[in-house]
Amino acid sequence: MRFVLRQGDRETVVEVEREGDKLSVALNGKLRQIDLAEGDQGLISLLVDGQAHACDFDTRKGNQVRVYVGQSVFEVELETELDSERRARRQLAGGGSGAAGPQVIVAPMPGKVVRLLVKVGQPVKAGDGLVVIEAMKMENELRSARAGTVKEISVAEGAAVEGGARLCVVE
Repeated sequence: MRFVLRQGDRETVVEVEREGDKLSVALNGKLRQIDLAEGDQGLISLLVDGQAHACDFDTRKGNQVRVYVGQSVFEVELETELDSERRARRQLAGGGSGAAGPQVIVAPMPGKVVRLLVKVGQPVKAGDGLVVIEAMKMENELRSARAGTVKEISVAEGAAVEGGARLCVVE
């Protein structure tokens, strides 16, 4: 999964791949191998370069998260690449909320189309799954942000797609 971590004016691109208790984490392209142990009540222990770190998370409003690492507290905003792409498109279109007009679903990152969950002409509700993309050995279900009707499907199951590739349109 790919995220943009925003803390104040600083943005960090974070890519995480999980395999069991092992995490491969790339921060702005620098790869780290991390061992993960999940404890009681959501507490997480991370072993990074031989040093253990106790972590806890407290979700705030929306995508705001308070992260506790040892004695330090960080207020961060998590944004997926898909969220980032949508925000950029809204800004280019004049900063609107994106509630009017067609909803163009794009691939958040390079990957493979695993499943199409809808057909052209099918009505969907906000939150309904549209397409499942596999990237970095993880499946990501892309969902509709609002109710509408599927007007276009631009890919086929099994197709390789680039980040930002048009997948489908909901109006």
